[in-house]
Amino acid sequence: MTAVIARRAAIAMTHYARSRLSRTNVDGAALSRQFRMALGELGPTFVKLGQLLSTRSDLIPPSLQRELSTLRDRAPAIPRGTLMAELEQAIGPSGRELFVEFETVPVACASIAQVHRALLADGRRVAVKVRRPGVLSDVKLDVALLRAFSRVLLLSRRTQEYDPRRLVDEFANLLFEEIDFTLEARNIEAIGRTFADDNIVTVPSVVEEVSGESILTMDWVEGIPLTDGGALDAADIDRAGLARAIVHAYATMIFRSDRFQADAHPGNLIAMSGGGLGLVDFGEVGSVAPSTRSALMSLLTAVLGRDSDSLADAVLSFSRPARSVDRLSLGDQLATLLGPVTDASLQDLKLGQVLRELLHVLHNHGLVLPADLAVLIRTVIVCEATAEELEPSIDIRSFLGEISG
Repeated sequence: MTAVIARRAAIAMTHYARSRLSRTNVDGAALSRQFRMALGELGPTFVKLGQLLSTRSDLIPPSLQRELSTLRDRAPAIPRGTLMAELEQAIGPSGRELFVEFETVPVACASIAQVHRALLADGRRVAVKVRRPGVLSDVKLDVALLRAFSRVLLLSRRTQEYDPRRLVDEFANLLFEEIDFTLEARNIEAIGRTFADDNIVTVPSVVEEVSGESILTMDWVEGIPLTDGGALDAADIDRAGLARAIVHAYATMIFRSDRFQADAHPGNLIAMSGGGLGLVDFGEVGSVAPSTRSALMSLLTAVLGRDSDSLADAVLSFSRPARSVDRLSLGDQLATLLGPVTDASLQDLKLGQVLRELLHVLHNHGLVLPADLAVLIRTVIVCEATAEELEPSIDIRSFLGEISG
């Protein structure tokens, strides 16, 4: 364990040294690039950390966000022998007998798990998500290293204001939730109940008999992933209708449920026959407490009312100041942000763009969002971007219409 921690620290220090030695005056782009390279080399936990930070405009500057957004969570397939041994350990010999077919070549690979197609004895096509062997111990080790590093950051007055230990704890909670498939199964079932009577959105059912902490079996959602633009065109998919379905799905989860699938990436959304939308991959799920929902509504109300004072009151009520806040300067920046919003421009207003700009203002004033609200805002931004790729004319009224409807 000590040797692994030493190696992690050595990698981080090597990249830092390169950034310092590469030029006399180190610019922000070089430091951002070295930081991104270090995270990529340190492994899955740190790649996840970088991906999370890339969405936190309230914590890091835009240049670092852009650099970290290029991090990709990729990993080689688990060797076949190791895979079958992992299945045997997770579900036992009797569990394996429930599979008539099991495709050992995965359809998707990532650092935490990979997904396989399979056929159950009862005729159901299923997706089987298998956790990588050793991931839990690796994550525990990496989180211990991050917690040690957060204590070092407390020595700096500038970083201690952001409460790095609290930020690491929030990240660790999200990560441990993602690698516990029993929790993911409960989230799938809860979100499935939200859409039980919905004829647009499909959520897969969990097969409990062959699911556990390290394996998750669920219905295979048949359709076209939104990443496959050519297949969408070939199938003559109604892109505008699909965009509306995405907005409907996320507005329903956010405003009519207590949790939501928090990764609206096109690869996690499936275009189904008849204009339906399938949701897959519930590794990242956000929670929506009444206070979180109220915070988002207060933001939207202030933006639509072009009320910078109410917007300032709202962000100050739920943000954590990392330093003293200049209320007058904050109000001026928010007024500038809302300046272009008029009745005539409302139909063209992009909610994601407004929220991104708002997060930059919060960063400028050292205001840090609660983790659950940060995840919610990130999801709204990604949801709108994904819908806009399908239908560029979609606007804030589509989202608000789902809320009121």
